[in-house]
Amino acid sequence: PLPTDTTVYVNYTGRLPGGLVFDTNEADSAKVYGLYSTSNSYAPVAVALNEDYASVTMSGSATIPGFGAAILLMHPGEKARTAFFSPLGYDWYGSGSSIPPFCPIVFDISLVDKP
Repeated sequence: PLPTDTTVYVNYTGRLPGGLVFDTNEADSAKVYGLYSTSNSYAPVAVALNEDYASVTMSGSATIPGFGAAILLMHPGEKARTAFFSPLGYDWYGSGSSIPPFCPIVFDISLVDKP
């Protein structure tokens, strides 16, 4: 696994169990799934690791616990698909109009070189 006192860079795509993509930082995926916006910068995102998966941050903000836990288990250059239930995701409150309450979510995550 990765050292817990470091920053890694990731590309990711988040989706609901039925396959609906709700977020990505990859331009090609954003275009395919109708999420592309010229105001977004599509580039690998910095993720600061910590010993506690609930304290992992992405671009300075806390990640959802399941996302942080998945990255802590990865190795440099690795790609992974992770799925987790709502307590490690957006729990009972969901997220905006795209992720309903109590919904499990799936992430495809790639650890990449610093941009």
